[in-house]
Amino acid sequence: MEDQTRVGEHNRHPAQARHALRPRRHDGRRGGAGPHRGRRKPGISVGERADRADGMIALIQRVLEARVTVAGQTVGEIGPGLLALLAVEKGDAPANAARMVERLLGYRVFSDAEGRMNLSLADTAGELLLVSQFTLAADTAKGMRPSFTPAATPEDAERLFNEVVALAKRRHPKVATGVFGAEMSVSLINHGPVTFRLTA
Repeated sequence: MEDQTRVGEHNRHPAQARHALRPRRHDGRRGGAGPHRGRRKPGISVGERADRADGMIALIQRVLEARVTVAGQTVGEIGPGLLALLAVEKGDAPANAARMVERLLGYRVFSDAEGRMNLSLADTAGELLLVSQFTLAADTAKGMRPSFTPAATPEDAERLFNEVVALAKRRHPKVATGVFGAEMSVSLINHGPVTFRLTA
């Protein structure tokens, strides 16, 4: 006698037959593609990073001095303090700018009397040099060439970079900047070296 399971398979839709042949998982459901497998998460386009929640990015370096020049002319320079290279991503908002300023001024990267990183820029009255650098927003997960899909548009990036600068100048007396969108040369003496990546 022919196996009854196989006889029943001939009368099924091909998709039903394939479903019946899939092994059951430990929870009793059958494996394979379900109705939600392969779907993109809402709000994330093709090529955009899934870790978008990182938000605005700053690469900060503790420096003895730093300087930015454009076409051979110095446009911003500081003594001891922080050099912050700043990148704006798609979806960033004024709240990200405010949080970034809070972190730049309050992040403890300077040594106290016991040599511990326990003091912030605000604590030490150090200087801050802000330089826009959209390449920090690049997606480098694949291939041999960076993708800048996560980066904000130049208009949005400039608006939020200027927001960071304005907020920082209102809260801290010693703030210098580069020139947004310009080809800049940045020189510095990194003390430590000490470098951190901040997100906001």
